[in-house]
Amino acid sequence: MKKFFILFLLCAVTFVSRAESSQWLTNFGAAKKQARQEDKKILLLFTGSDWCPWCQKWEKEALSKPEFLSYAKTNLVLLVVDFPEKKPLPKIQAKANEVLRQEYNAEEFPLAVVTDAKGKKLAAFKYLEGGPKVVIDKLETVRSEATAQKK
Repeated sequence: MKKFFILFLLCAVTFVSRAESSQWLTNFGAAKKQARQEDKKILLLFTGSDWCPWCQKWEKEALSKPEFLSYAKTNLVLLVVDFPEKKPLPKIQAKANEVLRQEYNAEEFPLAVVTDAKGKKLAAFKYLEGGPKVVIDKLETVRSEATAQKK
């Protein structure tokens, strides 16, 4: 019985972590549609997930943390624009990511770009040290500035 309970807990933890990571979309059209429906901004994360040490550090320190994911669930649609070297992307995804890289001038990784639901760039910023609170504070500043510009 004890082994069954431990196995159950492991499965539950795995399910929760996968559910949180599934917040990251890969299709910009779907992200824009969701952002319109939910009246949210889009956060595009340009990353090299399997080769970029700063990308991996940011993911580990901030972007995978429950505090950030909770904030994002309420305020953002998350879109990962990945350029891996070791694991090949489907050709359609690789082409779509390249189009986004050119459109948003993503020269260095990691790069976070915040857009409105139509894809209009509102802000961009590189790796921020200090964990989820620093990223959330930056996103709140972007949101406040976007709201002020509307008025």
